Amino acid sequence: MSTSPSTSPTHELDAPWERLERLIGAAGCTALQRAHVMVVGLGGVGSWAVEALARSGIGQLTIVDHDRVCATNINRQLPATCATIGALKTSCMAERVMEINRACVVHAVPMRFDSHTARDILHGKPQVVIDAIDSVAEKALLLALCWETEIPVVSSCGAGGRRDPAQIRVADLAQVQGDALARAVRQALRRAHGITAREGRLGIQAVYSSEPVRVAARGAGGARGAHKPGTICHVTGTFGFFCAAAAIDVLLKGT
Repeated sequence: MSTSPSTSPTHELDAPWERLERLIGAAGCTALQRAHVMVVGLGGVGSWAVEALARSGIGQLTIVDHDRVCATNINRQLPATCATIGALKTSCMAERVMEINRACVVHAVPMRFDSHTARDILHGKPQVVIDAIDSVAEKALLLALCWETEIPVVSSCGAGGRRDPAQIRVADLAQVQGDALARAVRQALRRAHGITAREGRLGIQAVYSSEPVRVAARGAGGARGAHKPGTICHVTGTFGFFCAAAAIDVLLKGT
């Protein structure tokens, strides 16, 4: 699914970005309007990153997720409502972006990012990629391909089990401590892709929380959900906003 700009008068398209231009200047707005950002994973982090990018006037968005909305998504994921259960997340988010910014070109890719689809999905070579994937193997694959092709990438670490958004930070992935997902991804990058830190850095920005993971509340989720960390929207959403902020910083360099 792809959507294209509307034929609305220029002044209607410019008006939403008046306050943004006061902050980043005309050159900054132009840079964002010409930018192409890809977000892989439209869950509790990625969906909010897309929201922030759309409201920042990004000119082209590629959004990737194979999944459909389910009831358990409602507590934290932007596309999840009682009315959208069963709908493709990519379709919901594409419609959302067009409601916000009709000048944005949206490429909705309802595919799983894996070894079979990865190179096709990245073929358009976006200027920045936001990694909001949960699976370690696929996450490491995306980061490795971006690393190899020199596409700037911002990776979300674990947002589950946290309640305090004030403890969210951004650092090089090699320097993230206290995050099991980051540790597992570093191992996968080294073992599966031969990518290791150089002088203590991987050159991959990571959004993480310094807050210790909280164990699941007693009796919550039953036996089937016992291994899953709890989540709350104001943390996963803030992770998404941090990812969007880091991506926008990359796009604004030199403006």
